[in-house]
Amino acid sequence: MRMMNAVFGDKPGLKEIRKRCIIRMLDDRLRLAEEDISAEQLRLEVGHVLDLPANAGVIQLSLGVFVLVSNILQAGLADSVRTGTFPIERSFAEDHHKGTDLPSLMTTHDVVADVFSGTCAILGLALVGERWCKEGQL
Repeated sequence: MRMMNAVFGDKPGLKEIRKRCIIRMLDDRLRLAEEDISAEQLRLEVGHVLDLPANAGVIQLSLGVFVLVSNILQAGLADSVRTGTFPIERSFAEDHHKGTDLPSLMTTHDVVADVFSGTCAILGLALVGERWCKEGQL
């Protein structure tokens, strides 16, 4: 098996070195950012994502990790072999307010971002006609 990996795939250890480098880069950015995630959560989630096959079409991320990754990586033109759909946990907040009261958080919803089409869908809500839906872009 190692011989086949060496000939046809990544050399042994190369994937692990790449993973450590990406996690270190995100960890450095996490220290500068004011994201509400721990370094351990970041390592766990990014490690899981990097262990997925290269042709995975959907990758689920927390909002904090999605923001960190999107701030670091510069995506070129989308092509059919890259991941295009990202479910992002609890990234749309639904609030409630009366008149002059300050808004209060009612609930949050997951959002599915499709980077190929440049659209977002909020799971559990239909926002057709809402300003967020009409004018929102990725």
